[in-house]
Amino acid sequence: MVVGIMSMQRIKNYGSFMQAYSLKKNIESLGHKVVFVDYKVEKALVDNNTVTKAPGFFKKCINYMGTMKYKNSDILGAEQCKMYEKEYYSMLGLTHENNCNEKVDILVIGSDEVFNCCQANADVGYSKQLFGENCNAKKIISYAASCGFTTVELLSENNIKSEISKMLKNNFSAISVRDKNTYDVVTQLTNKEPILNLDPVLITDIKSFCKPINPINKPYLMVYGYTNRIKDDAEIQAIKRFARSKNLMTVSVGVHQYWTDYQINANPFELLSYFKGASYVVTDTFHGTIFSVKFNKPFCSLVRVSNKNKLTDLLQRLGLEHQMVTQPENISIALENNMDYNAVNNILETERNKALEYLSRELQSV
Repeated sequence: MVVGIMSMQRIKNYGSFMQAYSLKKNIESLGHKVVFVDYKVEKALVDNNTVTKAPGFFKKCINYMGTMKYKNSDILGAEQCKMYEKEYYSMLGLTHENNCNEKVDILVIGSDEVFNCCQANADVGYSKQLFGENCNAKKIISYAASCGFTTVELLSENNIKSEISKMLKNNFSAISVRDKNTYDVVTQLTNKEPILNLDPVLITDIKSFCKPINPINKPYLMVYGYTNRIKDDAEIQAIKRFARSKNLMTVSVGVHQYWTDYQINANPFELLSYFKGASYVVTDTFHGTIFSVKFNKPFCSLVRVSNKNKLTDLLQRLGLEHQMVTQPENISIALENNMDYNAVNNILETERNKALEYLSRELQSV
Protein backbone atom coordinates (compact mmCIF):
# COMPACT_ATOMS: atom_id res chain seq x y z
CA MET A 1 0.00 0.00 0.00
CA VAL A 2 1.21 3.54 -0.75
CA VAL A 3 1.15 5.65 2.40
CA GLY A 4 1.67 9.39 2.26
CA ILE A 5 3.01 11.49 5.11
CA MET A 6 2.03 15.16 5.32
CA SER A 7 4.14 16.88 7.94
CA MET A 8 6.64 19.74 8.31
CA GLN A 9 9.16 17.78 6.26
CA ARG A 10 10.52 20.84 4.40
CA ILE A 11 11.33 22.77 7.56
CA LYS A 12 15.12 22.76 7.78
CA ASN A 13 15.82 21.80 11.34
CA TYR A 14 17.03 18.60 12.93
CA GLY A 15 13.85 17.89 14.87
CA SER A 16 11.57 18.27 11.85
CA PHE A 17 13.80 16.01 9.79
CA MET A 18 14.17 13.34 12.45
CA GLN A 19 10.47 13.12 13.29
CA ALA A 20 9.62 12.80 9.59
CA TYR A 21 12.39 10.26 8.98
CA SER A 22 11.39 8.24 12.07
CA LEU A 23 7.72 8.08 11.09
CA LYS A 24 8.75 7.03 7.58
CA LYS A 25 10.91 4.21 8.95
CA ASN A 26 8.17 2.96 11.27
CA ILE A 27 5.57 2.86 8.50
CA GLU A 28 8.01 1.14 6.14
CA SER A 29 8.67 -1.48 8.83
CA LEU A 30 4.99 -2.39 8.53
CA GLY A 31 5.49 -3.24 4.86
CA HIS A 32 4.24 -0.08 3.15
CA LYS A 33 5.75 2.23 0.56
CA VAL A 34 6.06 5.77 1.90
CA VAL A 35 5.97 9.08 0.03
CA PHE A 36 5.88 12.59 1.45
CA VAL A 37 3.03 14.85 0.40
CA ASP A 38 3.27 18.64 0.60
CA TYR A 39 0.46 20.86 1.80
CA LYS A 40 -0.68 24.00 0.03
CA VAL A 41 0.38 27.10 1.96
CA GLU A 42 -2.57 29.42 2.50
CA LYS A 43 -2.97 32.84 4.10
CA ALA A 44 -2.19 32.98 7.80
CA LEU A 45 -5.13 33.64 10.11
CA VAL A 46 -3.07 35.86 12.35
CA ASP A 47 -1.47 39.08 11.11
CA ASN A 48 0.52 41.76 12.89
CA ASN A 49 -2.64 43.68 13.85
CA THR A 50 -4.10 40.57 15.44
CA VAL A 51 -0.85 39.92 17.30
CA THR A 52 -0.83 43.38 18.89
CA LYS A 53 -4.35 42.79 20.21
CA ALA A 54 -3.76 39.28 21.47
CA PRO A 55 -3.86 38.74 25.25
CA GLY A 56 -0.68 38.15 27.26
CA PHE A 57 0.44 34.56 26.82
CA PHE A 58 -1.05 34.10 23.36
CA LYS A 59 0.51 37.33 22.11
CA LYS A 60 3.92 36.13 23.25
CA CYS A 61 3.41 32.75 21.61
CA ILE A 62 2.15 34.20 18.34
CA ASN A 63 4.96 36.75 18.21
CA TYR A 64 7.56 34.10 18.94
CA MET A 65 6.27 31.51 16.52
CA GLY A 66 5.81 34.06 13.79
CA THR A 67 9.38 35.23 13.99
CA MET A 68 11.32 32.14 15.02
CA LYS A 69 10.07 28.61 14.62
CA TYR A 70 9.93 28.28 10.87
CA LYS A 71 12.70 30.63 9.83
CA ASN A 72 15.29 28.31 8.35
CA SER A 73 17.96 31.01 8.54
CA ASP A 74 17.52 31.17 12.32
CA ILE A 75 17.94 27.43 12.67
CA LEU A 76 20.65 26.60 10.17
CA GLY A 77 23.13 28.86 8.38
CA ALA A 78 22.87 29.52 4.64
CA GLU A 79 25.50 26.93 3.75
CA GLN A 80 23.92 24.35 6.03
CA CYS A 81 20.54 25.03 4.39
CA LYS A 82 22.02 24.29 0.97
CA MET A 83 23.68 21.12 2.27
CA TYR A 84 20.45 20.10 3.97
CA GLU A 85 18.44 20.37 0.75
CA LYS A 86 21.08 18.58 -1.30
CA GLU A 87 21.70 15.66 1.03
CA TYR A 88 18.65 15.18 3.21
CA TYR A 89 15.66 16.01 1.05
CA SER A 90 16.60 12.93 -0.95
CA MET A 91 16.48 10.74 2.19
CA LEU A 92 12.84 11.71 2.55
CA GLY A 93 12.23 11.31 -1.17
CA LEU A 94 11.70 15.06 -1.59
CA THR A 95 12.47 17.06 -4.70
CA HIS A 96 12.68 20.83 -5.03
CA GLU A 97 9.17 20.84 -6.49
CA ASN A 98 6.22 20.62 -4.12
CA ASN A 99 3.84 17.72 -4.68
CA CYS A 100 0.56 18.81 -3.12
CA ASN A 101 -1.59 16.45 -5.18
CA GLU A 102 0.28 13.15 -4.76
CA LYS A 103 -2.18 10.27 -4.99
CA VAL A 104 -1.86 7.79 -2.11
CA ASP A 105 -3.91 5.00 -0.60
CA ILE A 106 -3.72 6.36 2.94
CA LEU A 107 -2.49 9.78 4.08
CA VAL A 108 -0.95 10.19 7.54
CA ILE A 109 -0.98 13.80 8.72
CA GLY A 110 1.67 14.39 11.38
CA SER A 111 3.59 14.39 13.46
CA ASP A 112 4.68 17.90 14.56
CA GLU A 113 2.48 21.00 14.92
CA VAL A 114 0.35 20.29 11.86
CA PHE A 115 -2.85 21.45 13.63
CA ASN A 116 -1.32 24.75 14.86
CA CYS A 117 -3.43 26.93 12.58
CA CYS A 118 -3.49 30.07 14.77
CA GLN A 119 0.08 31.16 14.11
CA ALA A 120 1.39 34.17 12.22
CA ASN A 121 3.96 32.61 9.91
CA ALA A 122 3.02 33.26 6.29
CA ASP A 123 5.23 30.37 5.12
CA VAL A 124 2.86 27.95 6.85
CA GLY A 125 -0.44 29.78 7.08
CA TYR A 126 -3.80 28.21 7.71
CA SER A 127 -3.64 25.25 5.35
CA LYS A 128 -6.87 23.29 5.22
CA GLN A 129 -5.01 20.39 3.64
CA LEU A 130 -3.42 19.80 7.05
CA PHE A 131 -6.96 19.11 8.22
CA GLY A 132 -7.61 16.67 5.37
CA GLU A 133 -9.32 18.99 2.86
CA ASN A 134 -8.74 18.38 -0.86
CA CYS A 135 -6.23 15.59 -0.24
CA ASN A 136 -5.82 12.91 -2.91
CA ALA A 137 -6.16 9.91 -0.59
CA LYS A 138 -8.68 7.14 -0.07
CA LYS A 139 -8.28 7.37 3.70
CA ILE A 140 -6.82 9.98 6.06
CA ILE A 141 -5.52 9.51 9.60
CA SER A 142 -3.21 11.52 11.82
CA TYR A 143 -0.25 10.46 13.93
CA ALA A 144 0.97 12.48 16.93
CA ALA A 145 -0.49 15.68 15.52
CA SER A 146 -0.14 18.80 17.65
CA CYS A 147 -2.08 22.07 17.88
CA GLY A 148 0.94 23.78 19.41
CA PHE A 149 -0.45 26.76 21.33
CA THR A 150 -3.73 26.80 19.34
CA THR A 151 -6.68 26.23 21.67
CA VAL A 152 -10.45 26.03 21.28
CA GLU A 153 -10.60 29.63 22.52
CA LEU A 154 -8.24 30.81 19.78
CA LEU A 155 -10.23 28.89 17.17
CA SER A 156 -13.36 30.68 18.37
CA GLU A 157 -11.65 34.07 18.33
CA ASN A 158 -10.64 33.46 14.71
CA ASN A 159 -14.13 32.24 13.77
CA ILE A 160 -12.98 28.82 12.56
CA LYS A 161 -14.05 26.58 15.43
CA SER A 162 -16.99 25.09 13.52
CA GLU A 163 -14.91 24.76 10.34
CA ILE A 164 -12.12 22.87 12.12
CA SER A 165 -14.70 20.72 13.88
CA LYS A 166 -16.31 19.79 10.57
CA MET A 167 -12.98 18.92 8.94
CA LEU A 168 -11.84 16.78 11.87
CA LYS A 169 -15.16 14.92 11.92
CA ASN A 170 -15.56 14.44 8.18
CA ASN A 171 -12.03 13.94 6.87
CA PHE A 172 -10.30 11.68 9.39
CA SER A 173 -10.88 7.98 9.89
CA ALA A 174 -8.71 8.04 13.02
CA ILE A 175 -6.99 10.82 14.96
CA SER A 176 -3.78 10.43 16.96
CA VAL A 177 -2.40 13.43 18.87
CA ARG A 178 0.86 14.25 20.61
CA ASP A 179 -0.15 16.23 23.69
CA LYS A 180 -2.90 17.00 26.20
CA ASN A 181 -3.84 20.36 24.67
CA THR A 182 -4.44 18.77 21.26
CA TYR A 183 -6.29 15.91 22.95
CA ASP A 184 -8.61 18.45 24.58
CA VAL A 185 -9.15 20.39 21.34
CA VAL A 186 -10.01 17.28 19.32
CA THR A 187 -12.24 15.87 22.05
CA GLN A 188 -14.23 19.09 22.33
CA LEU A 189 -14.60 19.54 18.57
CA THR A 190 -15.44 15.95 17.64
CA ASN A 191 -17.04 14.58 20.82
CA LYS A 192 -14.63 11.66 20.46
CA GLU A 193 -11.40 10.97 22.32
CA PRO A 194 -8.34 10.69 20.07
CA ILE A 195 -5.49 8.31 20.79
CA LEU A 196 -2.51 9.89 22.55
CA ASN A 197 0.87 8.92 21.05
CA LEU A 198 4.46 10.03 21.48
CA ASP A 199 6.56 11.83 18.89
CA PRO A 200 7.86 9.23 16.39
CA VAL A 201 11.48 9.86 17.43
CA LEU A 202 10.66 8.50 20.89
CA ILE A 203 9.34 5.20 19.51
CA THR A 204 12.25 4.67 17.10
CA ASP A 205 15.70 3.13 17.57
CA ILE A 206 17.54 6.31 16.61
CA LYS A 207 20.80 4.89 17.96
CA SER A 208 20.95 2.87 14.75
CA PHE A 209 20.95 6.14 12.78
CA CYS A 210 24.20 7.42 14.34
CA LYS A 211 27.04 8.14 11.91
CA PRO A 212 30.81 8.24 12.60
CA ILE A 213 32.11 11.60 13.80
CA ASN A 214 35.47 13.15 14.54
CA PRO A 215 35.86 12.21 18.20
CA ILE A 216 36.07 14.92 20.84
CA ASN A 217 39.01 13.94 23.00
CA LYS A 218 37.72 15.55 26.18
CA PRO A 219 34.41 15.01 28.00
CA TYR A 220 31.89 17.67 27.04
CA LEU A 221 28.62 19.27 27.96
CA MET A 222 26.47 19.68 24.85
CA VAL A 223 24.40 22.83 24.40
CA TYR A 224 21.55 22.49 21.93
CA GLY A 225 19.18 25.29 20.96
CA TYR A 226 18.36 27.38 17.93
CA THR A 227 21.22 29.64 16.82
CA ASN A 228 22.28 31.97 19.66
CA ARG A 229 18.93 31.53 21.44
CA ILE A 230 20.59 30.53 24.72
CA LYS A 231 21.93 34.02 25.25
CA ASP A 232 20.78 35.14 28.69
CA ASP A 233 23.95 35.93 30.61
CA ALA A 234 22.74 34.27 33.81
CA GLU A 235 22.00 31.06 31.90
CA ILE A 236 25.36 31.17 30.13
CA GLN A 237 27.30 31.68 33.35
CA ALA A 238 25.38 28.91 35.13
CA ILE A 239 26.15 26.47 32.32
CA LYS A 240 29.82 27.47 32.24
CA ARG A 241 30.16 27.12 36.02
CA PHE A 242 28.69 23.65 35.95
CA ALA A 243 30.96 22.61 33.07
CA ARG A 244 34.04 23.89 34.91
CA SER A 245 33.01 22.05 38.07
CA LYS A 246 32.99 18.80 36.07
CA ASN A 247 36.07 19.63 33.98
CA LEU A 248 33.99 19.62 30.80
CA MET A 249 34.20 21.55 27.56
CA THR A 250 31.05 23.26 26.30
CA VAL A 251 30.12 22.28 22.76
CA SER A 252 27.27 23.44 20.52
CA VAL A 253 26.57 21.19 17.56
CA GLY A 254 24.71 21.89 14.33
CA VAL A 255 23.16 25.09 15.60
CA HIS A 256 25.68 27.34 17.27
CA GLN A 257 25.84 29.25 20.53
CA TYR A 258 28.60 31.84 20.19
CA TRP A 259 29.81 31.47 23.77
CA THR A 260 30.55 27.72 23.84
CA ASP A 261 34.14 26.47 23.70
CA TYR A 262 33.51 24.76 20.37
CA GLN A 263 30.90 25.08 17.63
CA ILE A 264 30.62 22.05 15.38
CA ASN A 265 28.73 21.62 12.11
CA ALA A 266 26.93 18.30 11.74
CA ASN A 267 24.33 16.56 9.65
CA PRO A 268 21.26 15.10 11.43
CA PHE A 269 22.83 11.67 11.92
CA GLU A 270 26.16 13.06 13.15
CA LEU A 271 24.18 15.25 15.56
CA LEU A 272 22.78 12.11 17.15
CA SER A 273 26.32 10.79 17.62
CA TYR A 274 27.28 13.97 19.48
CA PHE A 275 24.26 13.55 21.75
CA LYS A 276 25.34 9.95 22.33
CA GLY A 277 28.85 11.04 23.34
CA ALA A 278 27.87 13.94 25.62
CA SER A 279 28.34 13.76 29.38
CA TYR A 280 25.50 16.24 29.93
CA VAL A 281 23.04 18.15 27.74
CA VAL A 282 21.45 21.57 28.17
CA THR A 283 18.71 22.30 25.65
CA ASP A 284 15.72 24.57 25.14
CA THR A 285 14.07 22.67 22.29
CA PHE A 286 11.45 19.94 22.20
CA HIS A 287 13.50 17.57 20.07
CA GLY A 288 16.71 18.39 21.93
CA THR A 289 14.89 17.10 24.99
CA ILE A 290 13.75 14.02 23.07
CA PHE A 291 17.28 13.26 21.82
CA SER A 292 18.59 13.57 25.39
CA VAL A 293 15.96 11.14 26.66
CA LYS A 294 16.59 8.62 23.88
CA PHE A 295 20.29 8.50 24.75
CA ASN A 296 19.53 8.42 28.50
CA LYS A 297 21.59 11.52 29.18
CA PRO A 298 21.65 13.73 32.27
CA PHE A 299 19.98 16.86 30.87
CA CYS A 300 17.92 19.91 31.62
CA SER A 301 15.38 21.69 29.45
CA LEU A 302 15.26 25.47 29.64
CA VAL A 303 11.64 26.61 29.66
CA ARG A 304 10.54 29.34 27.22
CA VAL A 305 7.13 30.79 26.44
CA SER A 306 7.16 28.84 23.17
CA ASN A 307 8.05 25.44 24.64
CA LYS A 308 6.48 25.40 28.11
CA ASN A 309 3.28 23.55 27.24
CA LYS A 310 4.83 20.85 25.09
CA LEU A 311 7.81 20.26 27.38
CA THR A 312 5.55 20.06 30.43
CA ASP A 313 3.27 17.56 28.71
CA LEU A 314 6.13 15.39 27.45
CA LEU A 315 8.24 15.34 30.59
CA GLN A 316 5.31 14.71 32.91
CA ARG A 317 4.31 11.69 30.82
CA LEU A 318 7.86 10.36 31.15
CA GLY A 319 8.18 11.19 34.85
CA LEU A 320 10.97 13.69 34.12
CA GLU A 321 9.26 16.98 34.93
CA HIS A 322 12.03 17.86 37.39
CA GLN A 323 14.37 18.34 34.43
CA MET A 324 12.53 21.52 33.45
CA VAL A 325 14.39 24.69 34.44
CA THR A 326 12.84 28.14 34.74
CA GLN A 327 15.64 29.83 36.72
CA PRO A 328 19.37 29.75 35.82
CA GLU A 329 20.36 28.87 39.38
CA ASN A 330 18.49 25.58 39.01
CA ILE A 331 20.47 24.36 35.99
CA SER A 332 23.10 22.56 38.06
CA ILE A 333 20.43 21.06 40.34
CA ALA A 334 18.53 19.59 37.39
CA LEU A 335 21.69 18.22 35.78
CA GLU A 336 22.58 16.46 39.04
CA ASN A 337 19.14 14.88 39.46
CA ASN A 338 19.07 11.11 39.72
CA MET A 339 16.94 10.12 36.71
CA ASP A 340 15.37 6.66 36.62
CA TYR A 341 15.95 5.78 32.99
CA ASN A 342 14.87 2.17 33.55
CA ALA A 343 11.37 3.46 34.27
CA VAL A 344 11.54 5.91 31.36
CA ASN A 345 12.65 3.21 28.92
CA ASN A 346 9.81 0.95 30.06
CA ILE A 347 7.35 3.76 29.30
CA LEU A 348 8.91 4.26 25.87
CA GLU A 349 8.64 0.55 25.07
CA THR A 350 4.97 0.51 26.06
CA GLU A 351 4.32 3.62 23.98
CA ARG A 352 6.18 2.14 21.01
CA ASN A 353 3.97 -0.94 21.06
CA LYS A 354 0.87 1.24 21.37
CA ALA A 355 1.94 3.40 18.41
CA LEU A 356 2.79 0.48 16.14
CA GLU A 357 -0.48 -1.22 17.02
CA TYR A 358 -2.36 1.96 16.04
CA LEU A 359 -0.46 2.40 12.77
CA SER A 360 -0.70 -1.29 11.89
CA ARG A 361 -4.45 -1.31 12.48
CA GLU A 362 -5.23 1.92 10.63
CA LEU A 363 -2.94 1.17 7.68
CA GLN A 364 -4.39 -2.29 7.08
CA SER A 365 -7.40 -1.30 5.01
CA VAL A 366 -8.78 1.61 3.02
